[in-house]
Amino acid sequence: MNFSLPPQNALEKLKVAATYLSLQKGLKGAAWGSIIWGFLALAAGYFVKSRALLDYVWIAIGLLLLLEGLWILRSSAAANPKALLVQSGALLILGLWDTVGIYFEAKSGRPIIFGGQIVLAGILQLISAYSTYRSFPGYNRLYPYIEPAYVRELELATEGAWKARVTPGSDLIEFKAQGKKFKAKFMPDFMVTLTDKGKSFVVAGRPDITLEEVGQKMLSSRLKVNIILENDKFKADMSPEYYQQWKAWLLGKTMVPANFESVSPL
Repeated sequence: MNFSLPPQNALEKLKVAATYLSLQKGLKGAAWGSIIWGFLALAAGYFVKSRALLDYVWIAIGLLLLLEGLWILRSSAAANPKALLVQSGALLILGLWDTVGIYFEAKSGRPIIFGGQIVLAGILQLISAYSTYRSFPGYNRLYPYIEPAYVRELELATEGAWKARVTPGSDLIEFKAQGKKFKAKFMPDFMVTLTDKGKSFVVAGRPDITLEEVGQKMLSSRLKVNIILENDKFKADMSPEYYQQWKAWLLGKTMVPANFESVSPL
């Protein structure tokens, strides 16, 4: 996202808040995944009666994943950049066990249920561990500049937006891009786009956005639209009503949500 550190104005502070909220929601989703994998690992180790060393490894990994997931689900822990390192470490251990560990399990002569699928899951976990680790330096640099008031403002602005019914003329539109569903919430001086079932946020001001109609979809009334949102460029399709609504907002015809008060003017 386009902002400087420390953030220079209210819009940049909201962009920092959007990055924080996206990461926090993603981490909490990953924490629930760790808890589920932890229970599965515990079951795999506990219910096998051989009590070989590998069974105890399953139990140890299960306990680690459970504790890691529960720790991150605490709101204070999810906000801490160290949670990224903990999550990446847990994914690394799980990924190694589901690849290298499964190899030793098979070599010991024990039958491996869903062996191929587990190895594939292990590879994906290793990739996710690397991706999570790579995001740590940027978030660690961002963390000191997160202001709770702006996080709260963004939460209020988007509360219920993903599940809300979208109707022409409201402050909410939807469109499709990159194979995903997006929603955009219009505020007086900025807009918020949401995707990934409302877990990813992007805040943008009018200067950050370019919207260009490039034609109509074949056998459809929907429009093909090129969108530049800060540094991201993508092709989208949306209804003509929502396109005109977005264009009107870009021209300064704002829509103020009911009962919403900004913490500071932009």
